[in-house]
Amino acid sequence: MSGLSPLPIWNLFKSSNKEEEVVEKPKRVSKQPQTKSSKSIHEDKVKSNPKFDKRINWDNIDWLQQFFHKNLGYKTSLGILPSVIKESFGNPKAKQIGGGPGYGLLQWEKGTGRYNRMMKYHTDSIIPGVDPELQRQAEFIINTTLDSQHPDDWHHGGKGSGFTTAEDARKAFINRKSTAEEKAYALSAGYVRPKEGVEEAKRRGKMTYSLDSIYNSKY
Repeated sequence: MSGLSPLPIWNLFKSSNKEEEVVEKPKRVSKQPQTKSSKSIHEDKVKSNPKFDKRINWDNIDWLQQFFHKNLGYKTSLGILPSVIKESFGNPKAKQIGGGPGYGLLQWEKGTGRYNRMMKYHTDSIIPGVDPELQRQAEFIINTTLDSQHPDDWHHGGKGSGFTTAEDARKAFINRKSTAEEKAYALSAGYVRPKEGVEEAKRRGKMTYSLDSIYNSKY
């Protein structure tokens, strides 16, 4: 599968008292069932804010946040969600509006190597009660954003992005010292690459503050 192997099911969930951020390869974690994380008491109010589209599948977004948090750390989970929300509303079967080539959580474009690898990717075990397509794409996101074997997956983000090379963007995303906003910006500008470019990447970076007010129990 072009250098990407399925993420073992025992690598999907992990309990830890310390925040862990993404490294160059998937972490080895326990096979324990996923538990509900603490959220803000203002969760419902924030989700109902008009800034969030009513079509967002919050059940899927909540699951993805927990999944990415367990595997990549809290800040990285918030860094991924803005692009998932803006690209697909959290629907893993979403097709591009208007009939374009995009498909899935991050609207991978049909005909590209990245899309082909995503479609060929298979998980080694299905988590009970979870949409298999949601799980499959979530695992692929973990693998492909950590993977450095396919440099074309990333881009420097274009003029004004602040990145000189595609690897600069990737490293900004995986850097444990990057803020959630910086991670969201790097993923959007360098990996997802929306047609609105840098300005949209900045907006996605700012969305992490709203998401933090949902998933951070200190609020």
